[in-house]
Amino acid sequence: MTLVPTLLMLACAAAIFLVARHFYEKPWEPGGGWRPPWLGIMFVSALVVLVAIAHLVSLITGTPLRGRFSP
Repeated sequence: MTLVPTLLMLACAAAIFLVARHFYEKPWEPGGGWRPPWLGIMFVSALVVLVAIAHLVSLITGTPLRGRFSP
């Protein structure tokens, strides 16, 4: 993946996180119906943001990120 799709993925995941945070913080209305699991959506989108940032760093520096135990 190149720089532009990575930046688009980062922006979309950050926007989804902010929307989910907005709806998560709204008070619950009894009898209001079903609500999506906003906390889970926030977690997944935050994970995508972190992976996109790591990928962005590897694209900018030109060296792949390796794990702690990689040779």
